[in-house]
Amino acid sequence: MKTTFILLTGWLCLGAALTPARAQVPPEFSDLYLEMQTDITNFEASLDASWDGTYYSNCQFAAVLVPATDGGQGAAANNTHYFENSVLPYLNALQSLGVQTIKCSISFPTLYKPYYDSVNGANNPPGFTNMFDFFTNLVYAVRQRGMKLIIPSQNLFPFEQPAVSNYYASLTFTEYTNGRSAQIQTIARYLKPNYLLVQSEPITEVDNLTANLSSQLNDPVVDTNMIAGFLNDLTAAGLRTTNMLVGAGMGTWQPSFATYLTNFVNLPLDILDVHVYPINRTTNFSVVTDFLQRTIQMADAAHARGMKVGMGECWVQKERDNELASPPSQLVFEGRNTYSFWSPLDREFLLAMVKLGYYKQYEFIDPFWTTFFFAQLDYTNEQAYLTNANADANAVVLNTHENTAVNAALNAGTVTVTGLAYAEYIVTNPPVLNLAPANAGCVNFTWTPVASEYLLEQAGSLSVPAWMSQTIPPRVVGDDYSASFQTTNQAAYFRLHLP
Repeated sequence: MKTTFILLTGWLCLGAALTPARAQVPPEFSDLYLEMQTDITNFEASLDASWDGTYYSNCQFAAVLVPATDGGQGAAANNTHYFENSVLPYLNALQSLGVQTIKCSISFPTLYKPYYDSVNGANNPPGFTNMFDFFTNLVYAVRQRGMKLIIPSQNLFPFEQPAVSNYYASLTFTEYTNGRSAQIQTIARYLKPNYLLVQSEPITEVDNLTANLSSQLNDPVVDTNMIAGFLNDLTAAGLRTTNMLVGAGMGTWQPSFATYLTNFVNLPLDILDVHVYPINRTTNFSVVTDFLQRTIQMADAAHARGMKVGMGECWVQKERDNELASPPSQLVFEGRNTYSFWSPLDREFLLAMVKLGYYKQYEFIDPFWTTFFFAQLDYTNEQAYLTNANADANAVVLNTHENTAVNAALNAGTVTVTGLAYAEYIVTNPPVLNLAPANAGCVNFTWTPVASEYLLEQAGSLSVPAWMSQTIPPRVVGDDYSASFQTTNQAAYFRLHLP
């Protein structure tokens, strides 16, 4: 007689385990891969030791709508078909993964009319109307799908839109902060996001500015006063409503971290925004810096002041400990990210962020590089194209190839294992035991790694069940849980159980 298995988790879902063939890590990155894996798994182990396994029902699992960010890096100012050709397919693909909250940045001066009228700026008056229409259409599309919306507003990266540097150089500090405030009010008045984040990375804002502005803003008191001014202006304009939470925050790598954190949680914000890119844990001069543990510190600090906390951006920055003092450019990091051999680490990081969201009651968790949900590049195939002596130039090649691959994937409806993993992790229903393919004489179960506090239990009868915990083999980084059992001629019942 064949063994009968009844899976007591609400329903039976048949499917394959998320255990794709693993690409070999190239020697160029083997040391970095090991560093990143150690940092992620140690942090996740600390979460598992503290989190009781219950879900925080308010936590939304979001995704960045990359091609819409800053109007497609300015493309929407001149290309009136950019929305339907580039943005809608991406939005639909994110929705198909189960994403219910969308983030799209509108950085200053993307939606500030004087920028488009200025000879020092875009010098393209119709561009403002086109850009405003673009974001209006975007909001309508998001709302039509029943999704929530996060809009951060900081400032543009000059390497993405070089013309903005001349514009920044033409402004006084007062003109700059007034312009930032005016754009924030435009977003609040006309686009009405669920979350409006008025600053998310103070050090990045400083780095993006020309010296006439950065020299003043690179001070925690000046920065805090600027944010306070934004909040006062929103209140004076009647734009602080219960339907829109207003926040600000910083990356876990922010210099003078403790000072900025104290200042931010003492502002009248609704929500503290947390960004995560470097994940390193290093010791310098007997001082430990742990960028991942700061996500817990920031959540605790916000909650202690009655403030909510959200993670507006996160991804694993592939950065060695010995690169922290003198890192390569942002372009180089973006190029590194494109390789598919990173996928197990990216998946494990996303898993850790989901667990963190539940454990520390984040209102949202928002991965940034969602392009890798749809395409990632093969390292070996790309090497023939990386013939530049300059690392930034090679990174541009990789990013171009990645964008091409993403467009092809969207047209074909394909998703990477990284995207499939995120879709699995963000399911908020109770975990389900899946039957996976097995050899004759055995049966294999798989289930989501989010269920780290659940026990796999077996009983011989349901009339008087005596559930016994089963040994769960160690899980490979980036994979699901799995367990295999030999078949017998006795009935057996299995369940996942949260003690």
